[in-house]
Amino acid sequence: MSKTTSQIPARLHESKLSSNSGGDFIAEVYKALKASFFYPENHPLRNEIISKAYQLLLVTMNGNELSLLVARNGLSSASDRIQVEKTLAAASLAKELFVREIQRLSFLPDLSRKEFDGFLSLLTADPQKIVAEGGMEKILADRGIRGVITNEIDISSVFTKKGESESDTGEQLLDAKEIQENPSPSDFLPVDEMEDMEIDEIIAAMKGEKGDERYVTLAGMLLSKTGTLKAQGLYHDLVPIALFLIGQHSHTAKSGPQRNCAQSTLESMADEEMINYLMNRLEERDLDARETVYTILRQLGEKAVGPLIRRLNSAGDIHSRKAFATALMRIGRPAVPSLVASLQDHRWYVVRGMLTILGETGCNEWVRELRPTIYHEDERVRKEAIRCLTKAGGPESVAMLIELLSDQNPSVVRQAVFSLGILKDDTATDPLMGIVNRRDIFLKSLQLKKEALQAIGLIGSGRILPDLMKTAGKRYLFAARRREELKVSIVETIGRIGDESSLDFLRAMSSRGGTLGSVCSEAIHSITGKTSESP
Repeated sequence: MSKTTSQIPARLHESKLSSNSGGDFIAEVYKALKASFFYPENHPLRNEIISKAYQLLLVTMNGNELSLLVARNGLSSASDRIQVEKTLAAASLAKELFVREIQRLSFLPDLSRKEFDGFLSLLTADPQKIVAEGGMEKILADRGIRGVITNEIDISSVFTKKGESESDTGEQLLDAKEIQENPSPSDFLPVDEMEDMEIDEIIAAMKGEKGDERYVTLAGMLLSKTGTLKAQGLYHDLVPIALFLIGQHSHTAKSGPQRNCAQSTLESMADEEMINYLMNRLEERDLDARETVYTILRQLGEKAVGPLIRRLNSAGDIHSRKAFATALMRIGRPAVPSLVASLQDHRWYVVRGMLTILGETGCNEWVRELRPTIYHEDERVRKEAIRCLTKAGGPESVAMLIELLSDQNPSVVRQAVFSLGILKDDTATDPLMGIVNRRDIFLKSLQLKKEALQAIGLIGSGRILPDLMKTAGKRYLFAARRREELKVSIVETIGRIGDESSLDFLRAMSSRGGTLGSVCSEAIHSITGKTSESP
């Protein structure tokens, strides 16, 4: 066999299909997801909504596979036959997929209604539970859902720029799917006859290999071949090999030693030069295979974190900073220790950037490390720290946010109030009520008091109703108009809490007439659900 450097066969091209709009089916799929969450399994309305979404999805697919790329704030189509519009439904669905670590979602033509129902049910499960059970890919396989595939990379367009064809690039890529489905006769060669195998033959042999010892030998040979490619600067050709190794590592049919071997081979192959190559590609604005790069960097985990942070901190434009930050977010938990260590950096913008990424990792073990940042000298860092605490949630985050309610910076206090409302932890109710009742003869802090009331309403604790009613019933000599406005906000909060124990108080207050009386009547209607209510 010849040992040429062009060892990788040409990739398959994706067929061009007629253009279609993805807006309608995405909206219906998101409606079906909400119905799956809100309605019991046998509810007729639930079945109607899911059935409509399923039928529209089949029509949109038109007998073809349909793949979506998932970003934190939106969806895009993996092919040009479907155009995905930027809608609220698309953004909401993307968020649900993203937090469950789904970067690519594919529906196959033979998708059954039962499989569609099962997938929607999985999307209603707690994201941490999905991750703890091995990820969506594993759960789908375990439950026999074959019509939905997540995070399977289509390498037919890896690193091809928009408008380029195979002949334009002059480079060839390994068709991993073809290799995995067609084992090579070299699977059965003795070890001493394997040294002349080409890369595609080694990968085919690894795919079908059952013996751990022989698999390790094949992996060593593959690693040696990649060294030759790197020596010639052919980092582009390493990408499909990396995807193959990632697939081997996640392949549940492979033994533990083989999966570990695939991961260690990937990490050995991905030296500093290769990671730099991947980061360089991320900086290209017209790169179609961005998700492929993110997948590889995510699998490399901690090994890629240091280089990514250094490039992020030295990046000269917002496009590059966003790309590197997204890569760190995708890596997630393995990146946390290095991100936390970077909070000690003397540059405010570096600290703020690290906080932004930490907030997206979904890990709350590091919350206590944020305490210095909530008192940072730069207000922009402090606000980002508050947003980070809000995303992390949990008792420690709530305690630090409550602590900030007495801060001397009004802007920081207002953001802490807003965040406590989002977290809806009853621990914050009394401190927030303290802001409402804080002595202020001329009500110069009326806006802050109203925002505290909004947060109390979001928390929705009925135990604070006596305090609210007591404050609303007081009479004051000064700032009468402002006092009336505050009472209106209190009544709105009482209505938002929605406890029937407040009805007698609201009926009595509604007899005063005016704006306050009208708001009381609306609160009564909200609580009772009646179309009218006599004062």
